[in-house]
Amino acid sequence: MLNAGASARRDNQFGRDAYSMSETRQPHSAEHFTNDRDHWWNADYLDLLQQRYALQTCRRVLEFGAGIGHWTVLLRGLCAPDATFTLIEREPEWIAALERRFSDQPGIAAVCADVTDMPTFDAPFDLVTCQTLLMHIADVEEVLRAARRLLRPGGLLLVVEPNNLANRLQATPDSGLTPEEFGALAALWWAWEIGRTKRGFGREWIAEELPRLIVRAGFTNLTASQNDKLFLRYPPYDTLDQTVVHGSLTEAIAAATELEPRTQVWDYCLAGGLDALGFERGWAALEMLARRTSDGLCAGSLSSAGLANFCVFGARAPFS
Repeated sequence: MLNAGASARRDNQFGRDAYSMSETRQPHSAEHFTNDRDHWWNADYLDLLQQRYALQTCRRVLEFGAGIGHWTVLLRGLCAPDATFTLIEREPEWIAALERRFSDQPGIAAVCADVTDMPTFDAPFDLVTCQTLLMHIADVEEVLRAARRLLRPGGLLLVVEPNNLANRLQATPDSGLTPEEFGALAALWWAWEIGRTKRGFGREWIAEELPRLIVRAGFTNLTASQNDKLFLRYPPYDTLDQTVVHGSLTEAIAAATELEPRTQVWDYCLAGGLDALGFERGWAALEMLARRTSDGLCAGSLSSAGLANFCVFGARAPFS
């Protein structure tokens, strides 16, 4: 069960700050840089990406929005052994975390910068990449154009982004929702996504738009695939992946009913065109689904394949 509006707490990495709605400004994605990111990928799928994009030939790597280095660690094992990494991150807190994490690894430099005010570099890059960043960006094309300028001719753009709208609409008839209740829930999420975008927080379904945007930014040879990792849930909920991703059973039960404040969800839904009656119906369906998720965990009856729409896009900078 995904929290209603959990992603709204993340900010727009290179634009409006989602934390501006709060009196306390935290660094972006503070609640999302947890160990579960280490379990997002199957090792053989990463090997496939290496083979498909010849990552072992990439010696100069630039990462946008590096956070605390989850994606960096994986790429280190896929790129050339002597590859150098330049990690762009706007948050001083995460820059400090990156410097601590890679203090004993030569060839990794963390740079505090914004993509709209990038520093100059002494040579182009073989690979420019980001993971779950563009979903928070107001002007995605600006970031893609910057990536193209920084790549050598024929250099690789590698982007990982989700379609979280599809991820949120995962419910089955076993949940007990009627068709009308599921329709109300879908309308709430649809309006929430539209309103969130209108408030300046990016597009959580950005994966669906990226093919057009990548080509329009001037890239060629676009290919795409989908991460094959599923976030399984099945009793007794005690496998390593389940406890890392969802927490202990006690934590998972508590998290199932932790919804965003109604006022914040209503603000987004209102901006997205949902009326008060539609919101109340959708919120009631959301609460019902949350309760049944919690009850299913308590009873040991909840089972889920844990579908997650993570798309991986690769494209090449033009030679002319």
